[in-house]
Amino acid sequence: MSALIWPPDFTDPLTLGLAAAAGFGALALLMMLGALLAARRSARAAAPLAAQMQALAEAARALSDGQQQLSGGLRHVSEAHASAQARLMERVERRLEEVQRRMGDTLHGSAQRTARSLGDLQQRLEAIDRAQTNIEKLSGDVLGLQDILSNKQTRGALARSSSTIWWLRRCRPAPTPFRRRFPTAGAPIA
Repeated sequence: MSALIWPPDFTDPLTLGLAAAAGFGALALLMMLGALLAARRSARAAAPLAAQMQALAEAARALSDGQQQLSGGLRHVSEAHASAQARLMERVERRLEEVQRRMGDTLHGSAQRTARSLGDLQQRLEAIDRAQTNIEKLSGDVLGLQDILSNKQTRGALARSSSTIWWLRRCRPAPTPFRRRFPTAGAPIA
């Protein structure tokens, strides 16, 4: 093998092959740098990143095939490129797994909060149903009392009977939201 001479003689096939290999190596390095920058910018967009990585992998394979056709001195460049690509793929896979894990945790937390909210809503609806039942019962009691009070004979008999009045006062239902709001609603009519 001859000594290195500067400036190189580009008519020599070995020099021309080494220059082509260096060009391919620089091109591969530029493509890897471009891929790394694109991966950093698009960490949140995993699908486009995977497509770019697939294109980069195909381009890297094509470069690798071209480099294998050159002299044995280019094997070192090819091995370095392959290991860098493998490291990059590992990083991308780790990031993708992390994003998937975070998304799963977020969805799990959202599902738990939704279930809790639906349980609270169910309890509130049950309370509303109980209140509606009490209102309907109270409405029936008020209508019955109105029927009694609209009849003069019944109203007079009711007023004369002190035991009946005492009994009505003692058997009064517990205060309801309606009675708290309108305290005169349960007062006797004079």
